Formats: sequence, structure tokens, C-alpha cells
Amino acid sequence: MRYTLVTTDVDGDRATLDFVVAIGTELTFGDLAGPTLTVRTTHPVNAVLPAAEGGDGRVTYSLDAAPALPANLGYVAPGATVTGGGAITGTPTTALARTTYTLTATDADGFTARFDFTITGTDAAPTFGSASVPAQRYTKDVAISTVNLPAATGGNGTLGYALGATPALPAGLRYYAPGATVSPGKAATGGGAIAGTPTGEQAATTYTLTAHDADTDRSARDAATLTFSLAVAGGRQPRFPTPQGAQSYVVGAPVSATLLAAGGGDPPLDYTLAPALPGGLSYTAPAAHGGTIAGTPGAVAPAATYRLIATNADGDAAQQTFALEVAADALPRFGRKSGSAQRYVVGSAVTATLPAATGGNGTLRYALTPTDSATGLPALPAGLTYYAPSTEVDARTTAAGGGTLAGTPTATDVDGDATTLTFSVQVTADLTPAFAVSAGPPQQYRRAGTVSATLPAATGGDTTPTQGLTYSVDPALPAGLTLGDTAPTITGTPAAEQAVATYTLAATDVDGDAATLPFTIAVAGNALPAFAAATGPATSFTVSTAGIATLSTATGGDGTLTYSIGATPALPGGLTYYAPGTALPDTSPPTNATRGGVIAGTPTDRASATTYTLIAADVDGDTATQTFILTVADTVPTFGSRASVSWPADARVQTALSVNLPAARGGNGTLTYTLSPAAADGPALHRAGRGGRARRYDCRDADRGGRVHHPYVDRHR
Repeated sequence: MRYTLVTTDVDGDRATLDFVVAIGTELTFGDLAGPTLTVRTTHPVNAVLPAAEGGDGRVTYSLDAAPALPANLGYVAPGATVTGGGAITGTPTTALARTTYTLTATDADGFTARFDFTITGTDAAPTFGSASVPAQRYTKDVAISTVNLPAATGGNGTLGYALGATPALPAGLRYYAPGATVSPGKAATGGGAIAGTPTGEQAATTYTLTAHDADTDRSARDAATLTFSLAVAGGRQPRFPTPQGAQSYVVGAPVSATLLAAGGGDPPLDYTLAPALPGGLSYTAPAAHGGTIAGTPGAVAPAATYRLIATNADGDAAQQTFALEVAADALPRFGRKSGSAQRYVVGSAVTATLPAATGGNGTLRYALTPTDSATGLPALPAGLTYYAPSTEVDARTTAAGGGTLAGTPTATDVDGDATTLTFSVQVTADLTPAFAVSAGPPQQYRRAGTVSATLPAATGGDTTPTQGLTYSVDPALPAGLTLGDTAPTITGTPAAEQAVATYTLAATDVDGDAATLPFTIAVAGNALPAFAAATGPATSFTVSTAGIATLSTATGGDGTLTYSIGATPALPGGLTYYAPGTALPDTSPPTNATRGGVIAGTPTDRASATTYTLIAADVDGDTATQTFILTVADTVPTFGSRASVSWPADARVQTALSVNLPAARGGNGTLTYTLSPAAADGPALHRAGRGGRARRYDCRDADRGGRVHHPYVDRHR
């Protein structure tokens, strides 16, 4: 209800005040206790505040201006998207101290209610936990494998990483933050990566990797650190400059073997040998060399691979392997007591390899006795020297076998066992070879023809039991021809024609003396084979009758001619072609086909006149052909026009008789005979029918060509 308050002074002046008295509901937040709102740095916040109750009309809300909200947090009044008494929203970027704020609600009558609440924050620091980075050791001028550093965990938001600015990484190395491209297609991961090629040496240095979170606190308490050591050696990698030779020891023989040392590396070098040595042997590793294997092996041990490892001060290592075995004691042997006698020529260079011994233990050592008491050297003829195996005879030759030249070589194995071989040395006057004639016979060959010619041989000269005269020719022989090394023979097939040319045959002995012999070679052109006539004689065979036909021969061509029959048409059944020189079947004495070959056999079927081709070919493929006609005829047997049967006039029933029937002529093969019709009783006749009728019989002789019939009449009496 509206009321008016009137006031009047003594002289009657008045003043009035209109006001309304309303009895409404109280505006209040009730018994709500002020909450504490805990937020986390760098984490989004959207906290709805409680709404007031009661009051008249529309209630509005506001947040007291002081104290101000933390940076990046704000108050949003209730509206379309916010309910309650409004909301605190945003993402704090700094650590928050505990602070009390007041929310005021005002209704339409101006009555208010207040609500206090507290905001406090937490700040999670990142940590590397138990992660660590092993000491990094690199080599100058050697590219390193990319080193990915470990990532930290925790903190607020996305973590960032940095490698301390001091000390700086060695020249040539670079730190890449996570996600940065280290190489094409490869990005740094974890806490970043170190990559590159160090270009300078550096002693072990400590580096610090730091991880910060996304809030603005950059103090040490809000960061994680990880330290690691990094060193760059001067590229002095140890290495073994020379391979270690295989070690072969003998059961019961003392051993003291020094292994080869490694070089380079950053001193000092430390040596180890693995696996364990055979029983009785031990390894010691002084710094002056690769160590020593010493002792006396007590049992056989098969060959095994051992590793000698040299490690320098910064952990770099070099390794080499070698074989080691312990063998049973074995004796060396030459296999025979004496070697081949050695025969040399005065003034001629000698390089003679002596036999090698076998067996024994390890590498055999050779020596030659007797020795000259004055020099201590082998007592060889003047100008000769003995070279033990593997020693250099000259710039191009290394002694092999049991050494080179001459006396009694002794072979001794590693444990002192020895064997000897005796041989003699003789030095004779120089001899020279000679030909008995002043020139060799002219050589006439034909292109594509086979050549096998022997030129005059030389005699004399200096030879050895294993080496005689050797032959050579100048200039080179025509293409396709070859000269023998140890005999003056020319073999082969000339590939081209050549006019008469002069060649020189040289015969050389073991000390280089030579004799020469001139001779000439001419190679004629190609010759074609030919038959005397294009058509050969006709050939005729008879069915079932063995026959043979010799074909024509061709002339000319190069070399020996070969013959064949064209593949089509095929010869009649039972006939076969035999090339010249081929053995003919069923001949006594054995006979070979001659001339242009033979067609032989027993034809099994008739064949009309057919043309065949005989082919003659020479050694270089030239051919000549000749056609011929072959016929297989068939003959028919016959009794002839005068054949008859004479029947006895006194023939009687039940009376034996004997009548000779005539033989047939012709036909193919052996003739067989039958009588028809077959007689029911008696030898071959039947009684005539009633009335004394005559009965006709046939005497038959059949072959492949058909039948021949001869009638005769039996008149019954």
C-alpha cells in the first residue's frame, strides 16, 4: 500500500513523502556454506555458482569488483547459457593463492543477499621419474646414431624441453626439440634428440635437459631436469693391423707364443682372450703386445676359433679371430728316400722346385745339407743357391714345395721332428738343338679340310727328364690350325683360303737355345661334291626275296664324303640303307657297305616304282644329290600249261595207290600245297556220286599273291 508522510512547520508550511509499504519474501542464499573452488593451472574451469532464493521480482547477480579474479578467469552472469548464480570460467595460467570472493544477488525491490566462496589453485610440476640417459661416447668425424632423450611426465599442459645453453654441444652436434625434423621423414620424439657428426674432441661433459609445463611459472620448482654425460674421442679407434696366424700346438710340446698387438685407440689398451684355452695353456696380457699363450698342452684339442679383443680407455674395441688347435705328435715325411736327379747346363738359369714333405705338426721348416764349413751355406755348385719355401727367389718368384734347389733338404716340424730326402745335382756343358734338314716340306691344305701333319723334329739341345724341346712357329698359323707344344705337329681345320706363305718353326731347349726350320703353307679353296649323273640306276627287289643294291658314289668335295638317303619317302618295309663303311647284317665273311652305300634286306610288301634321293655331303657342309627309282615286284606261282595228273588205269576202291602230282613254279618264297576238297576216307579221293559222275579236285599252292588251281578228274569204276 502507498503511504504519504506529511510534515508541517509552525507557520503552516508542509512537506510530503510518498512511500510504499510491501510485505514480501526474504532474498537469501539460505544455509549454503561458502564452498572452496579448487582449480588447476592451465586446466579449463567452468564452475556454476548457487542461485539465491526468495526476493521479489527478477533477481540479478554480480561479483564484487575486489578482489579481482585470477588472470584468465572471469564471472559470467546467469543467462541463456549459464544457470544458477552465474559461473566462473576460463583457464588459469598462473599458480593461485587461496582468495575469498563475494557473489551479490539483488531482487526487484533492491533487497540483496550475499554469498562468499573461495578459489584456490594447485600447480603440478613435471618430472622425469626414474628415467636416465647412459653416458654418451662418440668419435670425432664419425656420424652418431640419433639419440632420443626420455620424455618427462606430469606438469600442467603440454611440456616444453630445452637443453642447457651452457655448456654448448660439441661442434657438429645439434639438439632437436620434440617434433623437429632430424632427417627427411624422421622427427625427434620423447624429450628431443641429439644428432650429427662431431668435428672436435671433447672430454666427458655434463649436460642438463629441462622440461617446463604450460603455465607461466618458470621457477625451478615447476620444472624437471635430467643430466647426462657426453664425450667425443679423437677418432683413435684401436685396430689390429695384421691378422693373427693360426696357432697349432702339439701334445706334450712346450708353448710360448706371443700374439699380435692392436694399435691406435685411446690408451691404455686392455686385452682379453675367449673362450678358455685347452688344458695346460694359459693367456697373459701385458700391455706391450697382444699377450702370450704359454704352457704345455696335455691333450688333443680340435681346431677352434678364438677372439682376441683390445679395448681402449673410452670403451672402443677391436677384435680379431684366429684358429687354435692341439694335435697329436706326428712325424713329417717326404714319402720317398730320394728325389729326382737334377741336371743343369753351364750358363743356363735354373729354377727347380724340390718336393715338399707332408705330415708333422704345424708349419714345416726346410734346410739343405751338406753345408760349406767356411760359409755355413749349402754346398752347391758355384752360381746355385737354395731358397727355403716362401722366400723370395727374385722379384717375381717365391720358392714353393720343399724349397728351390739342391742337395739334401731336411724338413722339421714345430716340435723338432725331422725327415730328409736325398738327390743328386749334375751340371753339364751347354748343348744346342738342330734340324737335320734345311727346310720343311711344303704344306698343302684345303679350306675346311681336316689337317694332321707332322713336320721334321729337331734333335739335341739341353733337356731334363721332365722337359724336352718345345716348339713354336712364326708368324701365327692360319686360323683354325694349331702347333703342338712338345711335337712339331700341325692339326685343325683351316678356316680360309691362303696363298703360299713362309713360316719358321723353332725348337727351343730348356736353357733357351733354339734351332729354326722354314716351311710353307698354302690353303686351297672349297671343292664341291658331285655325282656323275643326276639320276642313278633303277633298283628292283622282289617281295620276300633277299636282295642288295649298291648306290652310286660321288666325287670331289672337301674331306671325306658322307652319304644318306632323304628322309622321305621311307624305304619299303624290310629294306634298310647302310652308309659306306657300315657292316652289312648276315654276311659271311663280314662285309661293309661300299661306294655310295647299300640298300639291303628282304622286302615284305610290293612297292610301285618310287623316286628316292641319295645325298653326299663333305666336311664343310657342301652336298650333292642323285635320284634313283626303287621297285619291289611280286611274282605269282603257276603249274604252267603242260602240267597234268596221270591217274593209274587200275585204281580200285580199298586198294592203295600212289600218284605223283606236278610241282608249281614261281611265286615268292617256299611254295606250300593243299588238296581240296578234303577226303573223308582214303588218302585224298572220294567215291563219285551215283551214276558214276566225275568229281573235281583242286591241288592248291598258296602264297601272298593268291592261289593257283589245277583241275583233274577221278572217274569211279
